[in-house]
Amino acid sequence: MPTCSKCGDLNESSYKYCLNCGETLTPHDFAVGVTPSGASPVLVVEEAVTLANQTQAAPLGSKRCPFCAEEIKFEAIKCRFCGEMLPEQRVVQGSRGAMQHGARALQTARASYPTANQGAAQPMIIVLALIGCLVAGIASFLPWAEANLLLTKMQVSGIDGGDGWITLGGAVVGAVAAVALVSTNSRWIGVLVLASGIVVAGTALIDIGNYHRLVSGIPLVGGLVSLAYGIYLTVAGGVLTAVAGMLALVVAPRN
Repeated sequence: MPTCSKCGDLNESSYKYCLNCGETLTPHDFAVGVTPSGASPVLVVEEAVTLANQTQAAPLGSKRCPFCAEEIKFEAIKCRFCGEMLPEQRVVQGSRGAMQHGARALQTARASYPTANQGAAQPMIIVLALIGCLVAGIASFLPWAEANLLLTKMQVSGIDGGDGWITLGGAVVGAVAAVALVSTNSRWIGVLVLASGIVVAGTALIDIGNYHRLVSGIPLVGGLVSLAYGIYLTVAGGVLTAVAGMLALVVAPRN
């Protein structure tokens, strides 16, 4: 195998030009190179002389094929005369093929992701929405306000005060929408869960600001009116439901 006298790079015996620097391989390069197994050094030198006599420098902007010595464009990756793939392009093409294969695999994964994501919302979101609706629904029957009379304590639930029916209805609608998230991750379902939570929490907060109205039917003879734990649980349940609705909107596909 010939060794280039200019750069010292080892070339194949069939090359007429150094693959590394493009220098014409001389008979001396073939003589000092590594002799192929089973080949006579004399024959190698004679072949090198023949090849060197047939070799001419390629014009600027072109190169010669190391297999057939025909002049081809410098940017060519395959010889148009002998059909051989140029050695310096074989590794590049192999890497390019691997990159193309990886890009196709990535596109396939991206294409399949929306289909899997549209099937259902994440279980954590559904559980959070159901817990919020359950808390709000139960709290609608619990005491929202109480009046401490002279010797007795009177309690008023959300249902008794009237607004508890609103929070109960919002909790039921939110629960139904949360169950629907098991089979579909539609943005409209997420909006419905969010709206239910806002209605529940908003109604309870309004009653907190005007809690005397809740006990307006109780004769207060020197009594003190205060809020009860049920109305706070209603607010908490509504907030949990609204948070679950917002999370459902975040993970829902936009198409």
